[in-house]
Amino acid sequence: MNNSPVVNLLQQLEPFSNLSEDSLQKMSSTMDVVYFPQDSKFNIQFSENPEENASLYFVIKGRIAEFDEEGRQIALYLHHTFFGESVLLKKIKQSHYEVKEEAIAYRLHGDDFMEWVKLPELANYFFNSITDKLEQMHKSRQMASSSEALMGLVVDAPIKALNVLSSSATVKEAIDQMATTQVDACLVSHDMAGQQTATDVMSAYGIVTAMDLLRAISSESDALNQPVSSFTRAPVISVHHHDYLFNALLKMTRYYVNRLVIRDDKGPVAMLYQKDLMGHFATQSGLGMLTLESVSSLEEIEKVLQQVDDLIVNLNTRGVKTHYIAKLATEVYRKVFQKVFELLSPDAALYEGCFIVMGSEGRAEQVMKTDQDNAFILPDIDADTLKRIRPFAERMTETLIQLGFPKCLGNVMVCNPMWFQPLTEFKKQLKSWMDAQDEASFMNLSIFIDAEGVFGDETLLNDCKQLVFDWANTYPQFLRHFAKPVLQFETPVNFFGRLVLEKQDQQDLLDLKKGGIFAIVHGVRCLALEFGIPQANTHWRIKALMEKGFFSEEFGYELGETLNFFNTLRLENMISLKQAGTSEQVFTNKQNKIQVTHLSTLQQDLLKDAFDVVKRFKKMLNQHYKLDALL
Repeated sequence: MNNSPVVNLLQQLEPFSNLSEDSLQKMSSTMDVVYFPQDSKFNIQFSENPEENASLYFVIKGRIAEFDEEGRQIALYLHHTFFGESVLLKKIKQSHYEVKEEAIAYRLHGDDFMEWVKLPELANYFFNSITDKLEQMHKSRQMASSSEALMGLVVDAPIKALNVLSSSATVKEAIDQMATTQVDACLVSHDMAGQQTATDVMSAYGIVTAMDLLRAISSESDALNQPVSSFTRAPVISVHHHDYLFNALLKMTRYYVNRLVIRDDKGPVAMLYQKDLMGHFATQSGLGMLTLESVSSLEEIEKVLQQVDDLIVNLNTRGVKTHYIAKLATEVYRKVFQKVFELLSPDAALYEGCFIVMGSEGRAEQVMKTDQDNAFILPDIDADTLKRIRPFAERMTETLIQLGFPKCLGNVMVCNPMWFQPLTEFKKQLKSWMDAQDEASFMNLSIFIDAEGVFGDETLLNDCKQLVFDWANTYPQFLRHFAKPVLQFETPVNFFGRLVLEKQDQQDLLDLKKGGIFAIVHGVRCLALEFGIPQANTHWRIKALMEKGFFSEEFGYELGETLNFFNTLRLENMISLKQAGTSEQVFTNKQNKIQVTHLSTLQQDLLKDAFDVVKRFKKMLNQHYKLDALL
């Protein structure tokens, strides 16, 4: 047979595309063609006898569905997909198939495949850990988009010289140095011996800008001869030289600064300016977010949010990990909340409170705008003042809805009096939830534990959070009951390692949130509460649990990458729903539910690996909290 079409197909299929052309020619020479009539059914089974064993099939045309033992469709194989490897590698006794549309496939006999799979190019795909597979997938996507400026490193950006002066230098010396280098800022070092890490080294510096010195000269007649250290500010906002330019953009957005100090592992080395970054990103979308502080109307905010939506799609396409995209989106959304607050001309009493976001917003894991989860904790005020300012909460909720942040179906928003209370009443509410220990109370506590302050007096939030941490420390049995919902949903993988799907609207869907995301997020949340970990982000909580020795380094990385993979599939599904123009109701119902048959073979395999990590994590939590005894 003519092998060139076979080689052409293999060259387009991961991981066979990693093989040399010579290897592909040799592989194709042992393959033959198989015809499958429409509506026919067949099985693939494992045998210890190589002559009778299963084969690997590469679909040329048609559609072939795979079913589990209970007759549920678990996969659909189309052109440029392959199947049968799970029987060979996992020694599954039997797999069941039905031909949905007349099909033709190339067949590679099982004993030949088992020899080829020993090669590193294939072994890395079929036998590597989920962490390695996901990392390779991200690298492949990033290599395919290497021209994307956002994916560049800080060290590759247009940078400026760094002015560094001692604390004894005068203002005049600082001005002379700025004039010489044409860089309008200086770092001023302080004598802090014994620093060990780069971040510690950065704390040994303050920063002063030309504008700071102009103000000093205009207000003090002898400023030129004074130590420049008298006018420095701290902390110095910096970025590592091997970090993504994407993260430099993130920091400029977060801190409202137009320059960053670049550091290496030993300390500061250069300066990066916003105007230079903007020039480097000349063709990039989404940069309007850098000017968010200057917007003066809701219409301008809407334009920035549209740019953010475009940038989210762009970054996902380029292979940026979802938790990095979420960090950027989070910073912009929080700046939007603060800007909306200011534009609505709030009562002076509101400036004394703390606006918080919770749930996925609080964990900085929300990418696309989904339902609101927010609250306002106020200082203890009199009833008349509370009554006077309450209408503002309604206005803020409605304005956020107008900007595309949907109403929370559970009413977890500042417009709900339960989430707009003075400190003492808010703490009473928390105590009642901890005492009640029913499903609704646990849900409210779960939402609140992930809270982070957006603006205002964060000591109010910290006071409330400490109350919950103290309670968990005093009543350890509380955590057992709090952790029980981790086992609420079945992991959608059966005994044979196949995905279990649900039928909805004539589609075979898999709920990522119920099947995997919830178990990871809530399980890690419970452990964070037990170990007194203050971070809200799940990835930071996992890192802290690794540092405390609860997770091994290997499992911690697996768990974090698994969550990121789930969230990536969820994000891509949400983007697809948005681009298809689905209604808000359909979007809400299907944002967590993916069509597995639309995934590539690699993604389907990774999904099975990911759910295996979830099952191991749930087993770990079951043993740790002895949850079986509560069921």
